[in-house]
Amino acid sequence: MFSNKLLKGAFIALIVAGVGPIFTVLLYKYIDEDIAKVGPVGDWLAGSTVPFLTLGAFLVAYATFKSQKKELELSRLEFKKQNEMLDKQRFENTFFIMLKELQRFHDTNRVREELGPDLKYDAYVESISSLKVKCVISEDKLEKEYNRLRQSDNASNTIFYVYKYRFHEYLDGILNMRDELDSNGINKLYRYVDKIFELIRRSNLTSAEAIFYADFLRIYISSEALISLFYYSLSGLRDPESCFNEFSKYKLFDLIHGNADICIDSSDYKFFNFLSKLSDEDKSKIDPSINWENITNQKERV
Repeated sequence: MFSNKLLKGAFIALIVAGVGPIFTVLLYKYIDEDIAKVGPVGDWLAGSTVPFLTLGAFLVAYATFKSQKKELELSRLEFKKQNEMLDKQRFENTFFIMLKELQRFHDTNRVREELGPDLKYDAYVESISSLKVKCVISEDKLEKEYNRLRQSDNASNTIFYVYKYRFHEYLDGILNMRDELDSNGINKLYRYVDKIFELIRRSNLTSAEAIFYADFLRIYISSEALISLFYYSLSGLRDPESCFNEFSKYKLFDLIHGNADICIDSSDYKFFNFLSKLSDEDKSKIDPSINWENITNQKERV
């Protein structure tokens, strides 16, 4: 629009500049005057057109510059979009290759032995079942811990600290089962998932896109496997704070809905539901770092 106005102004300037010579010829041809008298008038008119010619040339050059600048900006924007599309394609190619590898390992490890036409051994279901047997915590101990903590912490932190206490209780059972869990391939499965999380973190994805891609884990591996991985991470293989942040950030706690039976018990189901429903503001109030020494001392006082 602006370039069109410049071109219009240049056109007017050039018309004005062309009037001088034409007017001089008309004076010489149709007016009965000595050419010597007409000459100064023509010189004046010709000289007066110079600024208009200069202005016209400048306006044409400036309009060309603006047009080329706009085209360059459009080219840069198109180039940027193409690069983003290529980056997204490279990410997705790598992402789905990793998911297929994860699924291949998950499926071959999940069914270890055919026990009958409708009965198969599931390594991840078995892991959860074993944890249920070995990690039993009385509800009255949790209730005492909750009542002690709620006096000094906000509601979100109180509930979370109670379950930090609970997860500390799990550690004995989980650590005693490390060899058994490893034999079921959970260690290697965990490393597959960890690499996928790392790829998502390194990619230039929005929060919504990261959640969208992380949700594919629920398609490629079973809920039992994901819950086993979450419990397994508490064994000290990895900082529980990172595990909590990833499961929370990617909304993987939502997978518990309708799957209460795969948790160690109903209290875990309530806890995971609590985490899945937290608002971003509530999540920011939770400190997921775990000081095991302090929690151990708290446990001994209960």
